[in-house]
Amino acid sequence: HDLAQAESVIRSFHFTERELSQVMRFFGPSVVAAAPLCNVLYFVGDNNLEAGIVQDVEEIISNKAAMNSSDYLPLIFLDRYNSSTGSSAPIAGLMKEGQPAPYFSGIRYLRKNFQEGTLEVHRELSEDVSDSQDVMTEFFTWAFAACKTWNSDAEIFLVFGGHGAGWKGIGGDFDGAALFAAPGGVSGLGEDTRG
Repeated sequence: HDLAQAESVIRSFHFTERELSQVMRFFGPSVVAAAPLCNVLYFVGDNNLEAGIVQDVEEIISNKAAMNSSDYLPLIFLDRYNSSTGSSAPIAGLMKEGQPAPYFSGIRYLRKNFQEGTLEVHRELSEDVSDSQDVMTEFFTWAFAACKTWNSDAEIFLVFGGHGAGWKGIGGDFDGAALFAAPGGVSGLGEDTRG
């Protein structure tokens, strides 16, 4: 009942069929029956949005249909607040080397463990500015290669979480000076979309 109602609301937004398919796969249990999906998430939580971003990661972990699906791979970049200014609570259900992962304020790459059906810490890096083009490039190079190594036919669903300024940029790492932005706005947008 709730799923049918949610699907009805989502359909009312007039998505294209491809967009609708991606939205339904991301939010609904149809992710289990869909074509292979690599969900790449770039979460800049080193700011006042940390609590919401932690909740997003916990929701992915608690979605047992997705976590137990052989056709769903989440790959997550996560930069959390420094413990002196934000929460120092660990993320519920996040694992590291078979144990619950403790709080960490640096950058983490998270990846699904298919054998265990869990989300695990794949890599830890020191504190850095998530808005840096070099930091972003390093993560996306790893994530996109991991997607295609996992399943060369997988579709990639990319999500950015953090502060945004529309086409002008994304991010908002409190350790950085500004949002990441490509010169002239986000690359790939035509002049007519830049206002």
